[in-house]
Amino acid sequence: MIRLDDHLWGIILAGGKGKRLNGFIKQLYGDERPKQYCTIVGTRSMLRHTLDRAKLLIKPENVLTIINRNHVHYALEHLNEQPPDTIIVQPCSRETGLGMLLPLVKIFRRDSTSTVAVFPSDHFVINEIQFMEYVQYAAIFVRT
Repeated sequence: MIRLDDHLWGIILAGGKGKRLNGFIKQLYGDERPKQYCTIVGTRSMLRHTLDRAKLLIKPENVLTIINRNHVHYALEHLNEQPPDTIIVQPCSRETGLGMLLPLVKIFRRDSTSTVAVFPSDHFVINEIQFMEYVQYAAIFVRT
């Protein structure tokens, strides 16, 4: 059973450019937006799926989303329900490692005893509840 955990934090990586699917996305949307801001399956964008999945286990104020400043206009549409201080705009794209640095520093300053789970925003997960149960098991294992 999934329980919200005060010391579990999530980082959603949504700063990628999504170049591999540019042609497909351009056919669907008429522009070259990154795939995480697209609805490919169902009625929610890949980013929204990831955010909703993370919030099954992690409090909304503990889910930080890192976005690229060039994508703010796409991201805000999908993150409009998130507390503003949970959206971190990276000044420029420097890949995954540096993209995680800003949110990790913010988490450490707010909760130095936290456990952090990282979620790419462009992955498709069929059984979201089971997936998040595994995240919960991993968090418990890390703490023991």
